[in-house]
Amino acid sequence: MRRRSCKIAWSVTWIAFGLLPGGVPFAGAPSCRPAALVDGDEATADAVRRALVDRGIAAAGVEGCPVIRARVVQNGGMLAVSIEDAAGRKNERAVTRVDAAATVIATWAQGDLAEPLLVPRAPIERPSAGGDAKGPVAKQAVPVEADRPGDPFVFVTLSAESLFGGDGSVWMAPRLQSCVRAGPSCLGLMGRAAFDTGLSGDSDRLNTRRVELDAMLTVDFPISTRKFVISPGAGVGYGWLHNSRTISAVTENEEIDVDFSGLRADLHANAVIPISAALSALAGISFAVSPFAHTSAYMEETVKVAGEPRFLLGAGLGLRYEGP
Repeated sequence: MRRRSCKIAWSVTWIAFGLLPGGVPFAGAPSCRPAALVDGDEATADAVRRALVDRGIAAAGVEGCPVIRARVVQNGGMLAVSIEDAAGRKNERAVTRVDAAATVIATWAQGDLAEPLLVPRAPIERPSAGGDAKGPVAKQAVPVEADRPGDPFVFVTLSAESLFGGDGSVWMAPRLQSCVRAGPSCLGLMGRAAFDTGLSGDSDRLNTRRVELDAMLTVDFPISTRKFVISPGAGVGYGWLHNSRTISAVTENEEIDVDFSGLRADLHANAVIPISAALSALAGISFAVSPFAHTSAYMEETVKVAGEPRFLLGAGLGLRYEGP
């Protein structure tokens, strides 16, 4: 009878020892490794899965082992990352690159595996403004890394526009715009140099050459779709228009110069399609207004020169770079 009791005691001891965290697993216990199930935008989710595999995070879980679930979707030029661990705790992050999303998910997966499986997981107590704890908070239960300094924060766009003026003129213009992320918006600057082609309108009729330089403060609001980002925005600033006309004289030609300047306002919208991790193709439209424009022909020394177009309506193509 004593021998049988001893055998039972040894059996219970070995089973308990195999279940204890850090103990020697009993036969048939699964060999666990960090794992994450990732879904969302297919191309983005697939890139995140590959980055996780490079970090030693499996794309599928093993029965009996903890596994976290993550969803990664494009959201206004950024990646929205939603994570839920085996205990139901959730975390949401916004990052700008695939490798940053993978780093966040990997941190959760490794932290989830490292915690003892048989120990209850206590939620973090977050103090209120007055210093007293108000109860458990489920989010941010596992520390995650902040975005790396190399993640893009500034967006720079260079495009070429074709513009139609309110006086029937046709213009060509390079446009340079940069902005910095500020929550759901992007705050920045825009500069444009527009050159009147002289093919039509007042500049053609009055043989006037015109160049306009604009500088504006801008705000854009990116909106993410499944395939691309639509970014409407507005700008306000100051513009300078230089008019010149050459008058033939008996002895030598005479150059007549007239300058206008004033308030400028701009509405624009861009469609942005990623072509690499840091570079995107862009197609956009714009509508710039000069509310106090001198639209009629201007008389200078008995010579008429073209005035200012009230508006410039344009369309363009360009590239956008995302940098740190």
